[in-house]
Amino acid sequence: MTRFMAKSPIDASDWRQAILGEWPAADRTDLYKLAEEYHTRCDAFDIQVCGNPEGRPTNGPQFAAINRHSKQVLRELEERQRQTRIDGDLLKEIRRQSRTRP
Repeated sequence: MTRFMAKSPIDASDWRQAILGEWPAADRTDLYKLAEEYHTRCDAFDIQVCGNPEGRPTNGPQFAAINRHSKQVLRELEERQRQTRIDGDLLKEIRRQSRTRP
């Protein structure tokens, strides 16, 4: 059996960046910071409204309040992105971070 080797080996940090989309703290972009702010603000609101440490809604009014708030935060951050001319897809970055969050 023949094994093919890449011309230059990829170290673990390059692999994590390429495959998982994880970037070192020093390379955090403005888009990354906006998405991080979205999660921070929404998580804090969820915990406050739901009254449990996970921020999970237990009834319809809690669910509705969480959805309204998350849409409002997204609109605010999209407006800030436009005003500051930050390139990239904010919603895609928010979703990417959702997959990598604990």
